[in-house]
Amino acid sequence: MPVLRFYKLYLSPSRKYVKLLKNLLGFVPGNIMLYRLAFRHKSVAQVIKKGVKNSNERLEFLGDAVLGSV
Repeated sequence: MPVLRFYKLYLSPSRKYVKLLKNLLGFVPGNIMLYRLAFRHKSVAQVIKKGVKNSNERLEFLGDAVLGSV
């Protein structure tokens, strides 16, 4: 098992979330923060700076734009 994967599964502060994703998806995601952001609803979003909320809506907009261009 690679060191980074071992760290994510057993030592990182978000290990419970990583294990949940691993059981759900069947693999350990490379960038956990993107998955956290993708599953974060706007009602629990945090304001990061200048009134910008950190939620999944920006990713949803990006996905819609990509699908619209196909």
